[in-house]
Amino acid sequence: MWDTIFVSHILKSRNFTPDEIEKYIKQHTDYEIKVPSFDKFISFLENSKSILIVGDYDVDGIVSSSVLNFILKKIFEDKKNIFVFIPNRFTHGYGLNQNTLRCILRQYKNKVDTLITVDNGISSYREIQLLREEGLRIAVIDHHRFDGPSPKAELIIHPHFFDIGYSYLCASGIVYKIALFFLNWLRNSEKLERVITFFAGLATIADVVPLLEDNRKIVKRLFSLTSKGYVPSKILKMFIRAYGKETLPTSSFHFSHIIIPRLNAPGRVDDPYVSFNLVYKTIWQTYHSIEDKIDEELIKIESINRKRQELQSKVLDFVTRNIEKKELYKNNVIVPDYVEGSGLEAGVIGIVASKIANKYKKPTFIFSRLGDILKGSVRNPIDSIDITEVIGNYRDLVLKFGGHKKAAGIEIKLENFERFRQEINLIKYKQYQYDIDLELTPFFFNKFVSYADRIVNIMEPFGEKNEKPILKLVNLKPESPTFNVSGKKVFLEYNNHYPIVARLSGISNKSIFFETLQLGEKNLHPREKIIFPDSMVYKEFYLISAKIKSLESMRLLFNSYRDFIIICKSEEYENLKNLLPPGHIPIFEKNIGLLIENLKRLSEGIFITNQSIIRGSMIFCMDFDEYFLSFRNEIIRSSNRGVIFVKLDYD
Repeated sequence: MWDTIFVSHILKSRNFTPDEIEKYIKQHTDYEIKVPSFDKFISFLENSKSILIVGDYDVDGIVSSSVLNFILKKIFEDKKNIFVFIPNRFTHGYGLNQNTLRCILRQYKNKVDTLITVDNGISSYREIQLLREEGLRIAVIDHHRFDGPSPKAELIIHPHFFDIGYSYLCASGIVYKIALFFLNWLRNSEKLERVITFFAGLATIADVVPLLEDNRKIVKRLFSLTSKGYVPSKILKMFIRAYGKETLPTSSFHFSHIIIPRLNAPGRVDDPYVSFNLVYKTIWQTYHSIEDKIDEELIKIESINRKRQELQSKVLDFVTRNIEKKELYKNNVIVPDYVEGSGLEAGVIGIVASKIANKYKKPTFIFSRLGDILKGSVRNPIDSIDITEVIGNYRDLVLKFGGHKKAAGIEIKLENFERFRQEINLIKYKQYQYDIDLELTPFFFNKFVSYADRIVNIMEPFGEKNEKPILKLVNLKPESPTFNVSGKKVFLEYNNHYPIVARLSGISNKSIFFETLQLGEKNLHPREKIIFPDSMVYKEFYLISAKIKSLESMRLLFNSYRDFIIICKSEEYENLKNLLPPGHIPIFEKNIGLLIENLKRLSEGIFITNQSIIRGSMIFCMDFDEYFLSFRNEIIRSSNRGVIFVKLDYD
């Protein structure tokens, strides 16, 4: 009872209607997905002789292209030739643009009579018109917003044009529904449904679409599969290699931070066909019950992802230093100096823009230079702003742009950069504010904690438009720094500033974790200390021992954290230096003074060890049992918060 009451209040605060609330709670157990009739699509396909699928280089484009390619090949067997074209970010750019058009006409003009765009095409009015003039029949499968005229294609399958059940589906969600419709004509459909359900859920998480209605059902189906032990063999191998231990991906974190970035990496900094081939091959082998013991694709993807990580770290470090040095975080909109380099930087500026926007809670533009042109990625964390409308006010400075309310791509001339940076900062908007889902007194907060497991069970999976609940805790007693409810400890730091705004962060078997977002009515600057939970005892430090089985596992461990310190002896550095992220300098045994200075400096920031569990500074140590304990008091005095030491034992 209390679980549904709390969930209902959370949804009501998010402007859900009573009918939407009832439907949301029922969807907790109802995974049934409406599959519309795609008779028009079948007729369109039957009248074709050979087909070209034009996809996209991100996970949604890769998955939707792979699934549609496999389904069509199975439906038509050898009766039709099916080809796939995945644009290259650097050679062609996004979607069906002029570069892609020229390439398609050069390679496929006399080979295909039908073209299907997947995860693109809805904004390609002119390009589709030219393709039709060349005699090609066109179908568009897309989900993106568009402002101009709709293309004159023979068929458009889009949430806003076609009754496919829900308007927020990504391309993989649309293709998933098409595939479910086509499964009626295929043998071994149970195996195929399982693997395409897995990839549809993965792509839905990757494309950051609202996790409501059918999107929510698709991702719930994914986690239902993983909870029963199902993960396609190649994806499981990829995950285990990256995660460093034999286990299944069971959470959004596992997909969002380990699997998805690796599938995205080739499209960002290399050849997107690497990921396409891996996904398609996984579907094919699952359907035919064939196990491929050769892991060349996984080795290649891991290598490409390492290159992506290094490039991303380099760009993020440059941007962060630039923002801090010039105090750009004080501006209305954050526009750091543009990034220069090989040109591959354009593949990671979107990730960097997201990190900066999330940190400072302000619209962020990150540009990288390609000759006399600056290509940019924009991220906007503020709901009251449509960033594409903002950019549209500066058309005299912008060559082209596109996207949606919270994310966009943009191009400007190098010569217009400073003027653009100045003028974009003239916009006025309401500062970022956390939307409170529930305001709770201690009594109701205790009730919430008691039912937290069931509340989370109903609301998961969390994501866009279905975020983890944010609570405002009022009338808290100063003498109660923590709450103990039903044998579970709630990690919420005692503080004299009231009220406290906190986000439910994670749940384990014994504990519930909250991330403090705001103390009192004051909006904290991102550089200020927000909270370090009571599990990090204020005047102590924690000692953790970790056994590392291989150098690769150690490298993955170091690369999982951006902010950390390594303490080692000089001779040990020779073994470690090739495992460290770019630009990382360890602290040697003899430089304990430097360690103390670093602790003083680092105490001004927030350092995350595991966002779901604990916050504090992370220090990896190779050998320190007696050595570090002797410096305990000096270290405590140097830091105004707890410190975690991780002793690394290498087998």
